[in-house]
Amino acid sequence: MGNSEKAAGHPAVASLPRFFAEAGQIDEQMGRARICGNDVRHIRDVLRRKPGDGLVVCDGCGIDYVCAIAELGRSEIVADILERRVSAGEPSVQAVLWQCQPKGDKFDRIVRQTVEAGVHEIVPVVSERALYADSPLDQGPAVERRLARWRRIAEEAAKQSRRGRVPAIGRPAYFIDAVRQCADASAPGARSIIPYEECAGYTLRQALTGEAAGAARINIFIGPEGGFAPGEIAYAQNAGIRPVSLGPRILRTETAGLAVISAIMYEREA
Repeated sequence: MGNSEKAAGHPAVASLPRFFAEAGQIDEQMGRARICGNDVRHIRDVLRRKPGDGLVVCDGCGIDYVCAIAELGRSEIVADILERRVSAGEPSVQAVLWQCQPKGDKFDRIVRQTVEAGVHEIVPVVSERALYADSPLDQGPAVERRLARWRRIAEEAAKQSRRGRVPAIGRPAYFIDAVRQCADASAPGARSIIPYEECAGYTLRQALTGEAAGAARINIFIGPEGGFAPGEIAYAQNAGIRPVSLGPRILRTETAGLAVISAIMYEREA
């Protein structure tokens, strides 16, 4: 594997196209990385890359490999590793979004935007006011198709925003089960919040600069179009999830999660 001096004459890393490799496709000892699947056609036919051209291969665990294409095949691309570096696009805090199911295709937009903003994981949630006919938990075989689509959107957004990993899309969960999972995982480094329009005494800023200031993981519960039912808020609060106010304006379900994650990243990365 080459060193920083060998990579110095290569185009700026920020300008290179970015791809994620699966386990076993990066061989540091041999100094080579392989790219397979749909990315091969994209690199060859859309980007029209040639041997010698640069690209970045990410292992999905926060390590980037600056590479130069060595072999350009029909089903596989082999690249020489020039430099290994820690991905710059991963935040230090794990923001986990527990997003109640919205109507239509709004979840697609939620995945794309929150991945760009820095979310660590997204879990679809079915709550009392989100039991729509198109909810994944009511669809059976449709669950896998939806998860596959959301994971594909997450990967595309991770590439575009130069993330070091593709955020996970968890399997759908009912609200009660989701709350229990967070309560069970309430380790010393984890905090959970639930934005609620009726909460006027404790703001998101107070939470992020107070009890959640040093949290390694922040769970964020976002309600559906109709909001959370009062009983759900009480249940979450009893489990240790803190209701917070997002201010005097009411945000749409597809906006609220993005706003909270952006605020978290501002506090941690500014």
